[in-house]
Amino acid sequence: MELFRGYNYNEGTSGGGFTQVSSSARQETLSKTAFDRSEIVFDLSSFDLKRTEKQLFQGNRIMRNMSEIDYDLDSITRDIRYQRFSVYNSQSQLFNYHLKRDSIPIPAPLVEAKKAKDSIYRARSIAGGNTYGDGGYYPISTVSSFVKKLPDSVSAYHRTRADSLFALPLKSVDITTALNHARAVKSQLLTYNTNTAMAEAGYREFNVQWHKILANSFACLCMFLIGAPLGAIIKKGGLGVPVLISILFFILFYVMGIMGDKWAKNDMVPVIAGVWGGNVVLFALGMVFLRMAWIDARLFDIGFYVEQWQKFKNWINDIMVPEF
Repeated sequence: MELFRGYNYNEGTSGGGFTQVSSSARQETLSKTAFDRSEIVFDLSSFDLKRTEKQLFQGNRIMRNMSEIDYDLDSITRDIRYQRFSVYNSQSQLFNYHLKRDSIPIPAPLVEAKKAKDSIYRARSIAGGNTYGDGGYYPISTVSSFVKKLPDSVSAYHRTRADSLFALPLKSVDITTALNHARAVKSQLLTYNTNTAMAEAGYREFNVQWHKILANSFACLCMFLIGAPLGAIIKKGGLGVPVLISILFFILFYVMGIMGDKWAKNDMVPVIAGVWGGNVVLFALGMVFLRMAWIDARLFDIGFYVEQWQKFKNWINDIMVPEF
């Protein structure tokens, strides 16, 4: 700590004890020293302060800039697509069809994700000097085909075997096997849905933070559009009344911002509407106040509203009381 142009006071006996001495031998107990600059160093070693590592917080969305958040959003989008693709890829193990194959095609975004991942595997394999099936990376397309069509016809042999299977009586072993398989399928799908929901929630949080970086900057302009016209519209009360009204509008903006962020993260409203809603409202009010200041309106004059109320009462009386 640095101090400038002051005095330093020290008091106490130089002997360091309370031994009574005569007044003639008593030393000076107070000293006053003037200084132009004094530097005081505090010893904080006893607090044993330890700085937290930066790596523990650098992944937090609040600590990242827009370009880093864009990278995170792209990564989460890729993870969601791969998670959904794994559901389609594992359907042959989860569901068994009798004498037919599934004909549901994979959506186009997942097809593009599959092509991108195959290209990555292919590039890694070529860079490593390996080929498919020789210690390299295998593309996803080799696991199962994408579109499976239904058979055109069923032979008489298969029709006879199918009828005989349906004619057999049910056994407890068959029912138990079917129930266990259904429970396994349900558990697997719930796991897929949970992972996808968590990834989508993370995507919304990063997307909200990306928009908040721009929205908070734009909020300064909105508050200026409200505060400047208020200073011109309000004729009485000095500086305190415009500042008080501006604080009320800031509280309104703060509450709307918190509610919008919460609704956007919970997927109750779109992210753009939740984050930018408060700015849109304040910007509209700012333009209204700017118009009122331009025409020198008596917006916050109580006498103006009293006159308007009296005119309204007179108009009602004219309507209710007929003229003779």
